[in-house]
Amino acid sequence: MRTVLMISRYFPPMFAVGGKRAYRFARYLPEFGWRAVILTGRTEGKTVDDGALRLPAGTRVERRYEPLWYREPGTRPSDGTVATPVASAPTTTGSGAPRKRMVDIPVGPEWVMQRHVVREAVRLGREEQADVVFATSSPYAALLQGRKVAQTLGRPLVLDLRDPWTLNFFQQCRPTWVQGFERRLEHELFSQAGRVILNCRTTLDAYRELYPDLPDERLLAIRNAFDPADRPPAQPIADGGPIRLLHFGNCYGPRRLETVLRAMALVRARGPEAPEVVLENLGRVGTADLELAAELGLAAQFVHGVFVPLAEGLRRLAAADLAVLVAYGDETLYIPAKLYDYLLARAPIACIAQPGELVDIVEGCGAGRGLAPGDVEGAAALIEQAIDARIRGERAFVPNEAQLAPYSARETARALA
Repeated sequence: MRTVLMISRYFPPMFAVGGKRAYRFARYLPEFGWRAVILTGRTEGKTVDDGALRLPAGTRVERRYEPLWYREPGTRPSDGTVATPVASAPTTTGSGAPRKRMVDIPVGPEWVMQRHVVREAVRLGREEQADVVFATSSPYAALLQGRKVAQTLGRPLVLDLRDPWTLNFFQQCRPTWVQGFERRLEHELFSQAGRVILNCRTTLDAYRELYPDLPDERLLAIRNAFDPADRPPAQPIADGGPIRLLHFGNCYGPRRLETVLRAMALVRARGPEAPEVVLENLGRVGTADLELAAELGLAAQFVHGVFVPLAEGLRRLAAADLAVLVAYGDETLYIPAKLYDYLLARAPIACIAQPGELVDIVEGCGAGRGLAPGDVEGAAALIEQAIDARIRGERAFVPNEAQLAPYSARETARALA
């Protein structure tokens, strides 16, 4: 069996969603002739999911990504284990990104760990006789660390971008010189890698257009996935109580619940006798949505809390009358990783996104319906459909099982192998 050395800043039991992709690859790659050894971050001082890791025998996880002197920055907005709402920016640009500059450190603060990470990864790669180096971002510094490790070991390099780098809309907030520097660096890395993996086809097409000099086969798309072993038990349809809408994860910045909140107000206005509708968000929310809910008289119907363990979140999704899936504003280069949790739970999905790959997946497997941001009437119709389905003792949408098969972690591991 061959060995892949994975450099992944995040890995379960950390709550960070970025670790799930590497974990699912590591779990299923042995079925296709590869075992994984992973260099990742420490869990001390972090909130962790208490669910058991199911890694095959022979998998090795070393949690020495950070040097002992490194100190994590303060609470990030993306830390969904914190209940405090994220302050919404008063003004926005382009895609709704705050008019606020990111830290002007090219690549990101993790770049300062380059020497330590390379030393630890090279040691691990030599001990385990790695055949290939796989570096997954973000942080984007992991891509540079992976390159140096591959060069030192004399092994092929695979770069995995969970989100685009220089095409990321957050880059619009950065100084021009930083954007130019990172664009040159990204092209250099892509030119030197054996393979560059993007997590959706739309991003793949965008990068092929950006770097037409690179061979088409250099870049490929492997989407995120769900682990069939995590599928929650089917939940009975409630015979009473409020209609429950659920968003699983953080929702702030360009990712807004405004369309759904306004739709809830519309449903209530045109059907005062209709069942109460409650929207729950498991993760951080923006103050703008909280203020809107209060303005609409829905403060009591908009419930928000912190991340919950995956198993509990999946169970809640399976019990929801409608699962709300929100894209990053008008952006189409991203497929939220939570989509695959929704598909695994067989949750009926209201997908708030512009037409594109995300909506195509949701509608293509019969899991739900897509709505453009701001389509309040369409969102209200979906809520009313969920109400009618509850009365009939049914789900608003039932996905086609055959169409779900390609989104299994086993299939994405097969593609990676």
